[in-house]
Amino acid sequence: MGKATHQFIEIDARAVDRQRAVELVTHAMRRSGYTGSINQAKRQPAPAGRTLRDGRSALSLFDYLVDYAMGTGVVEELDCKAWQKDDRFGEIGIARDVRGGAIALGSGGHALPALEGPGCATYAVVSEIAKDVLHYRAEAERSSSTPFWECFRAVRSYLSACISLVDAFLNRLAWYVLQERSAALSPAELKTLNEFRRKKLHEKVDALFPIANGRAFPRATSAGWASFDRLKGWRNSYIHVNEPGFAFEVESAVAWLNECRVGVGGLLHEMNAHLGVHPHPSVLAVKHAPLARFVEAPFWPAQDSTPSTSPAITVSQSGKA
Repeated sequence: MGKATHQFIEIDARAVDRQRAVELVTHAMRRSGYTGSINQAKRQPAPAGRTLRDGRSALSLFDYLVDYAMGTGVVEELDCKAWQKDDRFGEIGIARDVRGGAIALGSGGHALPALEGPGCATYAVVSEIAKDVLHYRAEAERSSSTPFWECFRAVRSYLSACISLVDAFLNRLAWYVLQERSAALSPAELKTLNEFRRKKLHEKVDALFPIANGRAFPRATSAGWASFDRLKGWRNSYIHVNEPGFAFEVESAVAWLNECRVGVGGLLHEMNAHLGVHPHPSVLAVKHAPLARFVEAPFWPAQDSTPSTSPAITVSQSGKA
């Protein structure tokens, strides 16, 4: 049989429509202290070199921000500034491509192993794993044709990244609360934070927020947590391999690829709001991740001499029958 090249997953080119993007930009401008009219903002020239997604030069900063928000769901400079204002520890990273002379990186009382050769180190754990989530979504789309092994691999990696992102957010918050407020914490709170990494995810949520801001996070009524629980169940079915084989259907995976909008980006947005802080722009990018959809295959003729309207079937086998 001939090889099928139809892609069964398609991801939208934009995260939000123009109306929603204008709302995001307008809200971000007001939040940053802008008091002028939107018409005035539209007349403010864009910095030199700014281009729109279609390659045209941006005529105004407002148009540039709207275009960027349509593609990512993020108001580039303004969301970053709002996060930096609220996050006291920020992000730092290094990369090197030579040997010689160890370079060490530290933040908030924590030190990473020194780099002695080519490599990188970073404290941008949340944004890096958020990029993983979006990267593996794109890989799943790119590889969503037969025989689907690469697509399946990308989806498994995506599911793992989704759970890791929430875990990384909680672990980062717990570390910095411990470093910043250790003198004011009770012995029980200190014990909780020192043993934090050994807890299950739901235990981390229940234990951390009362210490961090005096209020429990409402898991029972959180739409984000319910969605996250579904993602965790799908992740567990492929990571904890209890059966001797795998089965993977692309159409089901499309729902999983969209679940990160509520169950990861949306959940972390809820948690940040509960803490009274602005989320990292990468969290907003996951929350507004462009929708994925399943694309039915057209009927196509087989690429041999026998006419056929049946989709291609690929069989992979190793070892003895």
